[in-house]
Amino acid sequence: MRNSAQPIEIRVAEESDLEACLQIDDSYATTHTWQVEPMRGEPGATPYTLSSSVTLGDSPLSVTFRPVRFPRARRIVGPVATLMRDNNEAGLQQRLRQWRTADLTQVAMLDGRVCGYTIVSVVRGSGIGWISALVVDGSMRGRGIGSMMVAAARRWARYNQGVNVRSFMLELHTRNHPAVSFCKKQGFNFCGYTDYSFSNGDIVLLFASPVVI
Repeated sequence: MRNSAQPIEIRVAEESDLEACLQIDDSYATTHTWQVEPMRGEPGATPYTLSSSVTLGDSPLSVTFRPVRFPRARRIVGPVATLMRDNNEAGLQQRLRQWRTADLTQVAMLDGRVCGYTIVSVVRGSGIGWISALVVDGSMRGRGIGSMMVAAARRWARYNQGVNVRSFMLELHTRNHPAVSFCKKQGFNFCGYTDYSFSNGDIVLLFASPVVI
């Protein structure tokens, strides 16, 4: 009888794994989006969990993101899934080149099949490992594979002395509520936002976490 509880293996990706990574749908379903609520003056108490404050001259600026529920769950097509849908061969080849040159490209394997991947590029001289992708196959989500890949990336950063990564950073779309929840569980802290990371000008949220927590 075949064992239905096969162990998950996390390892560095091989060249033959990359095409399989492209086939994983990085789309997601979400029930919430995060809306920005800037206000000048004393921030005061806020019931929301994502907030950042800076001082501009004598006046503090507080930025708070409030989760707002959609009328119904929405499916957001991921960047790789968009390239696949549009048959954008040039974009797919560029994505493969980026994965090949990343400092860490790791895959999650189940029974010889790629079921997830993580891409990390080191920002030289900053001690930051930028996580540009952390994707788990839709049929395998909720089984702890994402947590295993984050733990493996932390081990890689901690014991690879030539890289000297002290913290990880990543950016998330405001509609990616599942990923925001995942980051909070993994010890990532909201550290700011930017409105020019995506080509359509949408706001994205920035999260950071130390290698050792």
